[in-house]
Amino acid sequence: MYSLEYLVDYLDDLYGVQAGDLVMTGTPKGVGKLNTGDRLSISIDDDVYQVNVL
Repeated sequence: MYSLEYLVDYLDDLYGVQAGDLVMTGTPKGVGKLNTGDRLSISIDDDVYQVNVL
C-alpha cells in the first residue's frame, strides 16, 4: 500500500492535480468484476458528475 501523500504526488507528476480533483482508489466491499457495457458513475449527494461506459 502507498501513503496518500505518495499517491497524490505521483498523480500530480503524471496529470497535474488541481484543487477540487477527486482521486478514487480501491473498490468497495462486495464489488465484482467489470464487464464490457457496464456503466460506471460518480455521484455525490445525488448529483452525477461523470458517467463512463466500458
